[in-house]
Amino acid sequence: MPGRFGSLVYGTGRAQVTISQEHARAFEAVLDYAIPELAQTMTEVTTDIVEGAEAEWPVKSGFSRRRLNRGIRIEGSVIEAFVRNLAKYSYFIRWGVKSPLGRRVGGRVANDLIYKPGMKRADEVAAATADALADLAARG
Repeated sequence: MPGRFGSLVYGTGRAQVTISQEHARAFEAVLDYAIPELAQTMTEVTTDIVEGAEAEWPVKSGFSRRRLNRGIRIEGSVIEAFVRNLAKYSYFIRWGVKSPLGRRVGGRVANDLIYKPGMKRADEVAAATADALADLAARG
């Protein structure tokens, strides 16, 4: 993993580049200096989602569980935190009959363990972003 955020991806549309470890660390240092509260919130949120997904992922010894990934994506002037699974088939993994209580048989694991937790925590990241922008504007 390149750094604290996992992977850093820069891209537009379908073209993207993953940034080297040295550049990722430099970017993290700039982010920590410029907007430390936002950097901390992005790290906490994505780490919590990945750890929660790893704990409940139904294929305990499978390739898809080890392919959970988090990071920062930069597209133009937009910086966003993300959690994804790099196994191409991960979206098609579904809960089975022996799934934990509260999991709908046939429901998509990625929706329940990555997408929904991300949507629940989106307001937290948005609030941190708004606070960080207000702080930057106040600094001049």
